[in-house]
Amino acid sequence: MSASLTLSLDDTGTHSAVLTCVNTQDGSPATGVTITYAGDNDAVATIAPDSGALRLVGVGTVNLTGSGVRGAFSHSDTGVLTVTAGDPNKGDFSATLGLI
Repeated sequence: MSASLTLSLDDTGTHSAVLTCVNTQDGSPATGVTITYAGDNDAVATIAPDSGALRLVGVGTVNLTGSGVRGAFSHSDTGVLTVTAGDPNKGDFSATLGLI
């Protein structure tokens, strides 16, 4: 199953990739799984390998992968993150007028 998400470069929220691992027998959360994350385009977004935390860097698309390993078994899933330029009318500044 692949996920997709589009964010604006001026989005200051906290975003993360999350890989969910479940036991195939009963669907319960899998324990003892080591999860790592990776991306293929650091010019668009970086991803923390251990937590999945994303940092938006530039405009474009990045493919993200989460991999879970337990013993001899491993599974992974991918997602696509698209970062857009954002709202050009949203200012990244403030102004204060003083009267003297």
